[in-house]
Amino acid sequence: MKINPSRYLTGGAYSSKRLLKEAAGQTQAVYKALTDGVWVAEIKTKKILQCNSNACRMFGYSQAQFLTKRIPDLHPPRNFKKAIDPFHPWAEKKKTLAENVPCRKKDGTVFWADIAARPARFRGRKCLVGFFRNVTERKQAAEALRDREAFLSAIYQGTHEVLFAVEVCASGEFRFIGWNRAGETLTGVRSADAEGRTPVEVFGPEMGTRLLTRYQRCVKQGDYAYEEVSKLTIFQTSLTALRDPVSGRVVKIIGVTMDITERKRSEEALHESKDLSVSVLMTIPFPIDVVDKDGNILMVNERMEKIIGLGAVGKKCWTIYKDDKKQCRHCPLRTNIGLGKTETMETEKALGGKTLEIHHIGMIFGGKKAILEVFIDITERKRSEEALRESEEKFRAMFETSPSGMALCEMDGAFVQVNQAYLDMIGYTRKEALKLTFWDLTPKEYGKFEKKQLRSLEKTGRYGPYEKEYIRKTGKRIPVLLNGAIVTGADGKKRIWSVVMDITERKKSEEILKESRHQLLQIIDTVPHIIFARDSRGRFLLVNRALAGMYDKEPQELIGVRFQDIHPVKEESEKFLGGDREVLLHGKPILVSDGVFTDIHKKVHILQTIKVPLEMQGIKETVILGVSVDVTEQRKVEEFRNDIVRTVSHELRTPLSIEKGGVGLLLDGSTGTINKKQKTILTTVMKNIDRLSRMIDSLLSISKIEAGKIELKKEAMNLSDAVREVIFDFKIPAKEKNIKLETDLPKEKAMVFADPDRIMQVVSNLVDNALKFTLQGSVTLSIRILQREVECDVRDTGIGITAENMPKLFEKFQQFSRIVGPGEKGLGLGLSIAKEIVEMHGGKLWSKSALGQGTTMTFILPKMQK
Repeated sequence: MKINPSRYLTGGAYSSKRLLKEAAGQTQAVYKALTDGVWVAEIKTKKILQCNSNACRMFGYSQAQFLTKRIPDLHPPRNFKKAIDPFHPWAEKKKTLAENVPCRKKDGTVFWADIAARPARFRGRKCLVGFFRNVTERKQAAEALRDREAFLSAIYQGTHEVLFAVEVCASGEFRFIGWNRAGETLTGVRSADAEGRTPVEVFGPEMGTRLLTRYQRCVKQGDYAYEEVSKLTIFQTSLTALRDPVSGRVVKIIGVTMDITERKRSEEALHESKDLSVSVLMTIPFPIDVVDKDGNILMVNERMEKIIGLGAVGKKCWTIYKDDKKQCRHCPLRTNIGLGKTETMETEKALGGKTLEIHHIGMIFGGKKAILEVFIDITERKRSEEALRESEEKFRAMFETSPSGMALCEMDGAFVQVNQAYLDMIGYTRKEALKLTFWDLTPKEYGKFEKKQLRSLEKTGRYGPYEKEYIRKTGKRIPVLLNGAIVTGADGKKRIWSVVMDITERKKSEEILKESRHQLLQIIDTVPHIIFARDSRGRFLLVNRALAGMYDKEPQELIGVRFQDIHPVKEESEKFLGGDREVLLHGKPILVSDGVFTDIHKKVHILQTIKVPLEMQGIKETVILGVSVDVTEQRKVEEFRNDIVRTVSHELRTPLSIEKGGVGLLLDGSTGTINKKQKTILTTVMKNIDRLSRMIDSLLSISKIEAGKIELKKEAMNLSDAVREVIFDFKIPAKEKNIKLETDLPKEKAMVFADPDRIMQVVSNLVDNALKFTLQGSVTLSIRILQREVECDVRDTGIGITAENMPKLFEKFQQFSRIVGPGEKGLGLGLSIAKEIVEMHGGKLWSKSALGQGTTMTFILPKMQK
């Protein structure tokens, strides 16, 4: 902009004030029009007095902020000297431009600027007007260009490959432009010496001609590469043709020659290595495969083929191995595993429900990146780990919930772990207990005993069971029982594992038991019957006063003494000890009904003895516990009674037979005709004679049974036949009482091996008894053939038996009062005789009844085996 000075003269068209205002406006317009940053600074103070908006934007300040700055504030401190050196020369008009000056923005970042300045007066002060031009991009581009040229030069001169350039003349000639240091080393010719010369001129006719042929091919093809061997070294040369962008003619050929000897050898070695790698992979003792980055199977070894069969190559690995045919979620293929890197993963439900551990290794296969997968079946290991985990959980649960105290401590006694039961026992919290040792809980007087247990621990690896006392936190002592052993942890360190039981209650029980035993012994001593315990050698372990009195001894004097050594009659002692051996052999109780026992005074006793096997506290072997009742006087009374029964039975049998015969003659009319009344009387007499005869037979039968004089004449018999005969015999009595006799018999034979007469007697007694106490209804006989027995029931609809009389039902001479109705009264021996006969056959007889609901008598006999 050009300013006309005449417009500012006094007396001109404008007043000086207006002219000044116009000049200021023009100055502001110039400020705004300039693309550079402009500032005005006082030379003396270097304070900025004026600036344009470009300067503010360039430095990142507002105009108000910019006008508070000084020239030093616009440059980095370390570079301020470089920026201010031209300041005074500018002021003196000796210099007008400074290039590449560093400037500092408001945020501290640095940019580069070219600065031009001139002196001027502003507001009556000597000032400097400066112009900033941001040249940061230009500077960066220039530096990048220099760096690139230096980089290319370094590559050109520093590379081991030969780089050369050939000019293609318009005449078709090829002349060298030059080559790098590697070219000079390979050819032995300096680049400057080859510049502008043809290949024949530099290398001679033979090699030069070969080079010309190759350069011609490059011109024709655009790119050409060849290999040649020189003194066992293999070179590869690549030629690239450069064309003129206007004419399209090839004007230059750029060539690169490389020594590829090692690469060739490496390729051969790689080929051999590949063959070797495949051989090694095929012999790995695990199922393996090689897959590409997409999971396609490239190869499998023989072990894998045996599992998955043929035809897997080319397929996705997960479609072959995974049961669900889906890729594993954390498959290393997803992360593109690096060469030589190894990643391991586990997958379930593979190869038919197995759990596999798959090791992935990045490798080169067939010249391409691939992944080797090694498969290890860890199904059993996982199951074992799971079992171990469950075992640990169970142990932890047992440890925490066990009612017994458990503690783990170091060899010096310091506690490592304790369970809640142990804490409850000693009264400490877990935190307090883990600061203690077992010595803190042990009274001092147990010191020598503890050392003995520790010696046992060192020698055998175990200690206990061992009783001692613990001192609780309250100071109270409690009795405990300890067992322990040395355990070795996963860290290889030995520790002591102890199980501790609070035996306070047991000690109390032992005291109570001891007192009870004392009381029991006192009771045993006061019992009038003989009580004893003997071992297998006949030694007395327990003797009461009744037995000791037989030998004029105190009970304690016989403890440990052998029975055979003190008994006066050898035959008796041998018989008694024989019974002992039988109990020990079979492990079952026996009853000796009539054992003859002679005391020290040669008085003979009849003993009824029961002997049972006994596990006696403190004795490892089974012993004999015996209780003998002196039945000498009872046997005398029974013998006297039996003599009377036998005598009475024998003496009554003859006159009854004579009377029965006489009455029978009268009833038959052999002695003459009798009237109706006489016949009635004689019939009644005959019935009573028959009843009396049956009573005598019962007395004789029971006497023979008790005397053991009944001999069974066993034979194969059909129990159903015996029932039918009894039914036939009782038809008339049943008809007279208007009672039905019914049967429920199996179609097959109910064969037993028994005495037919005695079994008939049993069935007759049961039917007779049922008819006696049945007023109406029926008596039913039924037979069932079981697996090993034959069962016979006699069921009636009679009056039944009360609950209090059921236990006495099979006792001798027992007759229960009838609730209703008359009935024939006997001696009460029928059921007793029946029971004895059944048991003599190895069977059982029992009854079920309720008052007013009838009675069922049941007996079983062993089934006859085919």
